[in-house]
Amino acid sequence: MTTLPKSFGFIGLGAMGFPMAVQLFQHLSPSATFAIYDVDSSALNRFIDKAGDSSQIYKAQNSRDVAEHAVSKFE
Repeated sequence: MTTLPKSFGFIGLGAMGFPMAVQLFQHLSPSATFAIYDVDSSALNRFIDKAGDSSQIYKAQNSRDVAEHAVSKFE
């Protein structure tokens, strides 16, 4: 059985990325964190509103922050 990481990252919440990120987030375990970033802060806020439970969501400052969050949590 494969063990999934406890942290996921997603960059780009545009027309294609937004629904993909929503689907991924909805299928995460409750203990996983989800780092997201988009150059448009309104897209980040829209995602958080759609997700509902924002306790798992880490609103990254830039794409590097997403990568560092995912790498530091991946063990």
